[in-house]
Amino acid sequence: MKLGFFIMPVHPPARNYAETLREDRDAFILADRLGYSEGYCGEHLTDVAENIPNSMTFCASLAGFTSTIKLGTAVANLPFSHPLLVATQAALVDNLLQGRFLLGIGAGILPSDAEALELLSADRGAMFAEAIDHVLALWAGEPPYDLRGKYWNISTAKTVWPEIGVGGMVKPYQKPHPPILGTSSDPNSKGLISLGRRGWWPISSHFLHAEHLPNQWVNYAQGCVEGGHKPDRANWRVAPFLSPTTMRWRAPMPATIRKALIVST
Repeated sequence: MKLGFFIMPVHPPARNYAETLREDRDAFILADRLGYSEGYCGEHLTDVAENIPNSMTFCASLAGFTSTIKLGTAVANLPFSHPLLVATQAALVDNLLQGRFLLGIGAGILPSDAEALELLSADRGAMFAEAIDHVLALWAGEPPYDLRGKYWNISTAKTVWPEIGVGGMVKPYQKPHPPILGTSSDPNSKGLISLGRRGWWPISSHFLHAEHLPNQWVNYAQGCVEGGHKPDRANWRVAPFLSPTTMRWRAPMPATIRKALIVST
């Protein structure tokens, strides 16, 4: 078993923003020095308590201050960004970290984020699925790109100039791409089956009671088999709560103290 580190993060809204960012970065730097295997942070655009609006930018800020810990998004909300931005920015971070990047992805759960982007009534699940397909196609393909979808079209066919690199895009350091992870807090999540089918890694959420973990593994393993992948517990991340005073496992806690460790089995 390996230990990882996850923060939303959560801070009192009235605190100085620069100060809380420094504290959060220091936590990851310390985790690296202590030998933690992975560190993850969340992101929200319209929350001054959970105050990291771009988890990839946060991970990039740690590139020169950490050496062994892998850094991940938990999660990058795909419907809220253009797939080209996600693909190129993730590739940039993966190269800055020289392969220590983990791409956690989600559909965006904070209603105020969706409202601010005029997506409150949108089918964000469908947008999520299209976005990651575009991202993977961009990483796998070569210019000129010409991708079509319901929500986004991506083309450089009219302007490509390969001799000087125009119309192409940077690619990830890891091949074919960084590990892709998805989170789940549903005891009987069918989304884990989809993750397994695609060979992606699951994170069992810290909102999930420990008694439901076996069901989650069964669903993920089923998806792996259906997709032709070997179910590997080393790819499974479990995010329990750990009390800072008693150091005992805890059941789900109120939102004001949402901090967790990630356990890589």
